[in-house]
Amino acid sequence: MSKSKYNSAFKIYFIAFIIILLLSIGSICYAIELSLIWSYVVSINIVTAIFYIFDKIISSSKIIRVPEILFHIFSVIGGSLSAIISQTIFRHKTKKVTFQLLSVIIFIIQLSIFVYLVFINTEFKNILEIKLGFLTSFFVR
Repeated sequence: MSKSKYNSAFKIYFIAFIIILLLSIGSICYAIELSLIWSYVVSINIVTAIFYIFDKIISSSKIIRVPEILFHIFSVIGGSLSAIISQTIFRHKTKKVTFQLLSVIIFIIQLSIFVYLVFINTEFKNILEIKLGFLTSFFVR
């Protein structure tokens, strides 16, 4: 793929990603009244999975594919769980070991940060209990 085609594909898919993400965050916030943070997490994972499915569908056609760097960006900004699940379920990007390894590393880093913030950092845990009390009562019965 030439550099200009790559750059235009990157821009087009990234803009589409942002638009879909913003629309889904707004929809989830409105429909099921989740907080903005949880709406973002759900939305980023749904949109990441959609892009994996889309790229898998167009993989055998002559349509310009989604650049791999975008999949890594999606993972870094919160879609790492659905990236790994999508790779497994749809058998997409499974032959590229470095691609999968980077996805797993990103997920492990994010999971470590989440565990630290929620279970170890008492200041953050107190904020969660105050702001998201309904979630703690939902998970702990």
